[in-house]
Amino acid sequence: MLFGALCHKLILEPQDFEKEYIIEPEFNKRTNQGKEDYAAFLAKITEQNLTAVPAATYEKAAELVNTILGTKNYAYAESLNQKEHRFDKLHDNGLPVCGYIDGVGVDYNLEVKIVSSADNDDIMRDFYKMKYHLQAGIYNWVNNLPIYYLVVENSYPYLSKVFKASDDYISEGKRLFNKAMND
Repeated sequence: MLFGALCHKLILEPQDFEKEYIIEPEFNKRTNQGKEDYAAFLAKITEQNLTAVPAATYEKAAELVNTILGTKNYAYAESLNQKEHRFDKLHDNGLPVCGYIDGVGVDYNLEVKIVSSADNDDIMRDFYKMKYHLQAGIYNWVNNLPIYYLVVENSYPYLSKVFKASDDYISEGKRLFNKAMND
């Protein structure tokens, strides 16, 4: 989860990285000084509400992001009008719904997904397993825009692709959403 959230931040809002994350220095916790330094570090991140990231995790995430920078796939993230778009909307039954869409462009919603495999069959299996179609149905319901996915593999060579969710995929997500809201 941390790796995916970190990649997400570095892809969509790199300028805000230091507001949410800090790279954890190495501490020798076998020494009294190391224990004191670590305690001070924990106090700092608690006070500033930061998430500590091991240096190796940050380096891997930065490598992933650097691999896709400047590609036609990354252009979908660069051209967004809004990132981390919060929505609040009432369902037809009066229940409030709120959430965040990764990005909203002029004519599409964008979701960034860090995946183990960019193979089409693997993506479809994993996306249905994770119920991303439900998410797509909700986001399409919010603003009636098509859903595009920027997917990037979580290991080298960090293959990436962009694809548009099908109408059937979104319709099934909307069906599940409406059923859940009405239940």
